[in-house]
Amino acid sequence: MALEPSETQPKLEKSPTPPTEWDYPTFKEYLLSQARGKEFLLPITAFPAEIDLNAEWHGVLNAMRDKTNKDDIERVGLAGYNLTQRSLYLPSERVAEVPSQWEKNSHVARDAIVIQRSLARSRGAEGLVGILHSHPQRVTRPFGFRINRGRLSAGDLYIALTGHYGPMVGVTAGDMNSLAFKTQQSVVPTDDFEKFVDLWERDPQPKKLDELLAQKYNIALYKGQVNGVLKKVYPKR
Repeated sequence: MALEPSETQPKLEKSPTPPTEWDYPTFKEYLLSQARGKEFLLPITAFPAEIDLNAEWHGVLNAMRDKTNKDDIERVGLAGYNLTQRSLYLPSERVAEVPSQWEKNSHVARDAIVIQRSLARSRGAEGLVGILHSHPQRVTRPFGFRINRGRLSAGDLYIALTGHYGPMVGVTAGDMNSLAFKTQQSVVPTDDFEKFVDLWERDPQPKKLDELLAQKYNIALYKGQVNGVLKKVYPKR
């Protein structure tokens, strides 16, 4: 679990007003602002056209993607924070796997998340700002649906909307990375997870189901190539 160096320079005390592009320090400041509470969520119109991750973030995504490409087993990593030290935590040395006793292509395993959360707290993280995971390039899920390569599933977006692991959820699959963010205008589903997934993840499903759900539930959605800049796909400029 990597800890960024603490910072002594004064920082924003509220959600930043974003420029057209977020470099990594601005993205980090956004995540730290989200750690203060839901009142710091940004309006959906305030998200930038592009987000540039740093090498550490790309390293975590690449590690999960590469391992999953070899064995079709999903990986999960949590993004933690420490407001006192103004630092973010990423699971750089260990990315939890879906445990072997779980069905190989199950949704993100709770046991793996428990392991990651415990590790983050042992290293000083105060809480979570998001969850990252990998998808096999084309899999059949336990609910009977199939995920198109590189997109967030309905279940992934449900996790972002409910904020169980923070307001951000990300996925890496094939040659694509995707990030989704809860916004001030996001609509939190009243259905439970299984019912929500069953409603949306059924065949035949649209190729851009994540974009359709981003529009319906007011989610800021980004996609980009491996090691590349993430570009906003909803809301469109």
